[in-house]
Amino acid sequence: MQVVTNNEKAFYDALAANESAVKALGDDKLKVIAAKLITQVGKSVTID
Repeated sequence: MQVVTNNEKAFYDALAANESAVKALGDDKLKVIAAKLITQVGKSVTID
């Protein structure tokens, strides 16, 4: 069982709400995209 963060779930939920994205990519790909984006964004976050 894979555990997702709250940020990943929120992002995935936003993507999943887009029917054309779900049709084009499918649920599994959307989950992977959400996880990768959250990881990348987290790496580039800076404090001003």
